[in-house]
Amino acid sequence: MVVEPPLAVAGFEMLMLWHERWHRDPAHQWLRQFIVNSLEEQTC
Repeated sequence: MVVEPPLAVAGFEMLMLWHERWHRDPAHQWLRQFIVNSLEEQTC
C-alpha cells in the first residue's frame, strides 16, 4: 500500500549501496533488480 505522508517531505535521493564482493553475486543482482522494478512500478 502506498499513502501520502502526513507532512510535506523535502526532496531526497534514493541510492542502493553494497559491498564490492556482492556486485557479481546472482542472487544479489536479482534482488537489486527486483527492488528497482518495484520502485519503478510505484512511481509511474
